[in-house]
Amino acid sequence: MTKSRAQCAAYGCNSYAYKCPHLTRFHAFPSGDSARCEDWARRLFRADLLGKANEHKWKRAVVCS
Repeated sequence: MTKSRAQCAAYGCNSYAYKCPHLTRFHAFPSGDSARCEDWARRLFRADLLGKANEHKWKRAVVCS
């Protein structure tokens, strides 16, 4: 994923990599661990990322810090 297209997956967060301060980091969802990905989605209040049918979205999902 290119840096300019990275958008935080947290509910209500509008952070994009290209418009955040330089020290903002974007963390990818855990790869290969569907239970942890579901936990991340639940904690981010993103019901649209829950479930086996949405696993393809986890590969592109990132969270800013």
